[in-house]
Amino acid sequence: MFSAERPTQLRRDRGITQAALAQLSGLSLGAIRNYQQGWRDPPLSKAARLATALNVFVDQPVGEKPEAAAKKPRRPRKGK
Repeated sequence: MFSAERPTQLRRDRGITQAALAQLSGLSLGAIRNYQQGWRDPPLSKAARLATALNVFVDQPVGEKPEAAAKKPRRPRKGK
């Protein structure tokens, strides 16, 4: 589940407007607004673009606090 509060807080902490985040991520301003209002959840590909624009790791969902992501066990890769 995508949490709208985390990307909004990251954006505000960095002093980035919704319009600037849209430009940095290559997403539409309407999409940014929808995600931040909680009206829609972004597909993984768009969440990854948001993560990159907000300078967070892609494996750390933008809707999740860093400490929560660190506590999740990682699944081993196939063949390893």
